[in-house]
Amino acid sequence: MTIRAAARELGVSESTIRRWVQNGAPCIRQGESGRGRGALVHVSDLERRRRGGLKPDRVLDRVAEAMLEAYRCEANQGLPAHRLFPAMPKEGKAAMLYAYAYHRVHLKLTGMPPDDNALPEPIEQLLRIVRTAHE
Repeated sequence: MTIRAAARELGVSESTIRRWVQNGAPCIRQGESGRGRGALVHVSDLERRRRGGLKPDRVLDRVAEAMLEAYRCEANQGLPAHRLFPAMPKEGKAAMLYAYAYHRVHLKLTGMPPDDNALPEPIEQLLRIVRTAHE
């Protein structure tokens, strides 16, 4: 939905919607110069933000906590991730740590582990690096 339509639906000015987007509100597409190339937004996302959904600082705090947990690998008796597989090359260890960090961040933000059948492509790439390094 365009900024103009979203502003009408929410009963606020277009500049308010633009300010929300500039301050981190999710949008489908960032705006560009030129007619018909403005930002597109989901009204439900803007409503959630308006109601005071999870603030960006709090999201970042949760991400930071999850990253530290991933490094510590709390599920593995507190042994740091880089020591879990001593024979694996560094690239594989790094990829494993990042993939595990994604898992922890997803869990921290949603309360559920990620669906292994619907992982984002970058995480799939990390897992392929791990498998290749482990062979």
